[in-house]
Amino acid sequence: MTENDRLKFFCDVVLGKLCRWLRIMGYDSKIASDELSDRDILEEAKRENRVVLTRDKDLKKMKSFVDVFLLGSKDFESQIKDLFSHFSLNTYFPSDSRCSHCNSELKKIEKNRWECIGCGHEYWKGSHWKRIKDIQRKLNDL
Repeated sequence: MTENDRLKFFCDVVLGKLCRWLRIMGYDSKIASDELSDRDILEEAKRENRVVLTRDKDLKKMKSFVDVFLLGSKDFESQIKDLFSHFSLNTYFPSDSRCSHCNSELKKIEKNRWECIGCGHEYWKGSHWKRIKDIQRKLNDL
């Protein structure tokens, strides 16, 4: 599957952690700002061909021409499992991870180091690596 074949997501403002993890797992994911209305979120998602992720039942009920996925749990691991199971997603960590800060692509600069082409943030294989691999394993086992 190429980058262009992958789903892109637009996360409601309360789903910041989920958004960052989607980026880590290789998915182009934006987070809504507090200033955006529900209608604005739907319109932007339509323009950018994104699936809206939300915990807001009213947003889910609004008439729109975009896919809106309602997450019932507040628990991050339940949310990401539900999402990966529902859409039959794969993980692309670390080869196609995106910057967890700005959503830009990463380029490899050394064996276990990557740099964001957008904001310059650097990533490396550190203590957080085990947690990411554990989540990845759980998602791949769905």
